[in-house]
Amino acid sequence: MKVGHMASDQRKHPNKRTSTQLLASKVIHATTELLEENGPQAVTIRAVAARAQVAPMSVYNHFGDKQGLLHAVVEERFAIMTRALRDISEYDPLARLRKAGTIVHELMQANPRCYQFMWTTQPGPEARNAFTQLIEIVRYGQAAGAVIDVDARSLANAIWACVQGAFSVEFLHGAAESTSSDRVTQVNYDALLDLIERGVRTSDDHST
Repeated sequence: MKVGHMASDQRKHPNKRTSTQLLASKVIHATTELLEENGPQAVTIRAVAARAQVAPMSVYNHFGDKQGLLHAVVEERFAIMTRALRDISEYDPLARLRKAGTIVHELMQANPRCYQFMWTTQPGPEARNAFTQLIEIVRYGQAAGAVIDVDARSLANAIWACVQGAFSVEFLHGAAESTSSDRVTQVNYDALLDLIERGVRTSDDHST
């Protein structure tokens, strides 16, 4: 990607940095819209440039190619997730974990094609940051004695897989002709969060 090579030059020229950031923001927004509307096949340098109302060469100079554009969108979406998870303020450990599940599901519902694509790509720095936030939430629960004392990364990975799987079902069966039983309704998703909570809590009584 071309963006990293411009960092030192941008520090020397603040106005150039501002214009570069604005261009990048417009291009990433345009790429997100195209990806959300018609999937990754709709993302091309020319299509993005037309949507962002910038020159195709500007897109190429900053992002390199289609993969650079898609990578930028994925990183931005995961960065948004990371910030949202980091900002969770619930004191109760299990309430904090549940809030994390709710936040991730809401983000996925807002941009389903983007998140479906995100799960199929090689994790980048922001994906790892988002996952690290989930690990920290698990560790918070373990420190409070509310979450079972197993490897925090493994437990976070299991929770991550549950949420991702539920979203994949929701996305794949989200067509208009699908019956309501095929979809992950809010009621069903709440039941999934209940199941996760019962699975990770330290209480011997899992019936509540």
